[in-house]
Amino acid sequence: MWPIAAGTHRLWSDEAASPLRSFGLYCLLLFLFVAYSRPLELLGIGYRIPFALSLVALIALTLGGGLLRTFRSSAARLWVGFTFCLLVATPFSAWRGGSMDLLIDQWSKSLLVFFLVAGLVRTLGDCRRALFTLAAAGVAIAVEASLWGVSSSEGRLTLPSGTLNNPNEIGILLVTILPLVWFLFATHGSWVLRAGGTLATLLILKIIIDTGSRAAFVAVAGMMAYLLVSLSARRRMKYCVGGLAVCALLVASTPDLLIERLATT
Repeated sequence: MWPIAAGTHRLWSDEAASPLRSFGLYCLLLFLFVAYSRPLELLGIGYRIPFALSLVALIALTLGGGLLRTFRSSAARLWVGFTFCLLVATPFSAWRGGSMDLLIDQWSKSLLVFFLVAGLVRTLGDCRRALFTLAAAGVAIAVEASLWGVSSSEGRLTLPSGTLNNPNEIGILLVTILPLVWFLFATHGSWVLRAGGTLATLLILKIIIDTGSRAAFVAVAGMMAYLLVSLSARRRMKYCVGGLAVCALLVASTPDLLIERLATT
């Protein structure tokens, strides 16, 4: 571990205990949940509340001194340097309009989230809260899809409006959050969270299959294969039995049209 000067360590400790930083952290956690799960899009509110939350979190980060501290890290300097390269390259790109849209609509938001997370998540406890928030947001997506999802002309599950009206988008979001949900909830010490995590995992698997996303289906199969290889022989047998039961349940509840689509992967 790299040595930390006493003065710097005291500054970090003071900042971690700052009420302003704590307020900014909870604004960030709420922003991450709303921005990832996107429930407000179903209400037609769109990006107003996530934008307001990120702005409040950024103000708290700046006033608390966390923004300047984050700029001292090599990761932040690399991100800013890469952003500068994107700005320089955009006028010379083959598709200037598309490059500008990517820079403004996507990269600028990613850069903002980087500074918010790097500046406000200061302890292991903060990191665990952020991970739980993302896992809860993934479960929220699955709940939204199960309650308000509609079937497309191809029989694929999607949401009626918003950015999640693309089945592939739902599938990819859920498959990226699935290991986090399993690790945080299904393996938790509390039996209530373990039971809830197991049910959430099953729901997410069901929604992924219903979206008919081939990429998400292949990713889930790869995860399951890696899980079986990494387990001991005794636990591997246990998970094989449970996995076969889950597979049988999913196949029985999946329309033939989706099974045919996934079979052509």
